[in-house]
Amino acid sequence: SHFSYWFSWFIVSIFYSIITSLSTIAAGLSFGFGFFTQTPFLLLMAFLFPFCLAMQLFSYFISTVVPTANSISYGFVLFAIVVESFLANA
Repeated sequence: SHFSYWFSWFIVSIFYSIITSLSTIAAGLSFGFGFFTQTPFLLLMAFLFPFCLAMQLFSYFISTVVPTANSISYGFVLFAIVVESFLANA
């Protein structure tokens, strides 16, 4: 059914969001960025996990509506990387 299909992808998105958030925090801590070293872990997860999950769910929406969804989804990922690099170099 449609519900089972989208629910399975939602579970996969949660799993990917947790992995991505943890790897981002680990990279920030290993490079010694002040934002990651001075902010509590739970607060970092509270910001990074919903952001990553929202990006993935928005890409599902775009892939449903737009025929050239792969290009647009990659554009959102690249935009997020650029924004993150600007915020990390403050």
